[in-house]
Amino acid sequence: MQLIQNRKQFKENYPYKNCKISPPEYPKRYPCIMEIIEMNGGLGGDYKVVEFTYINPKWDLNSFLAGFKAGST
Repeated sequence: MQLIQNRKQFKENYPYKNCKISPPEYPKRYPCIMEIIEMNGGLGGDYKVVEFTYINPKWDLNSFLAGFKAGST
């Protein structure tokens, strides 16, 4: 779980560094929480899935993060 504040942080934390990131894969808005889920691909090999959780700008960021971390453990 990573809190992403901007596009630069997204690029730094994206699991596939050597491939081209197409614009649809960028988060739609910031800040957001990026989770990288490792999947077992069987014979095709393992891969990673990137999921985003968007934070409403009206919400308190620290309170939301505390609740999100508590709920994901």
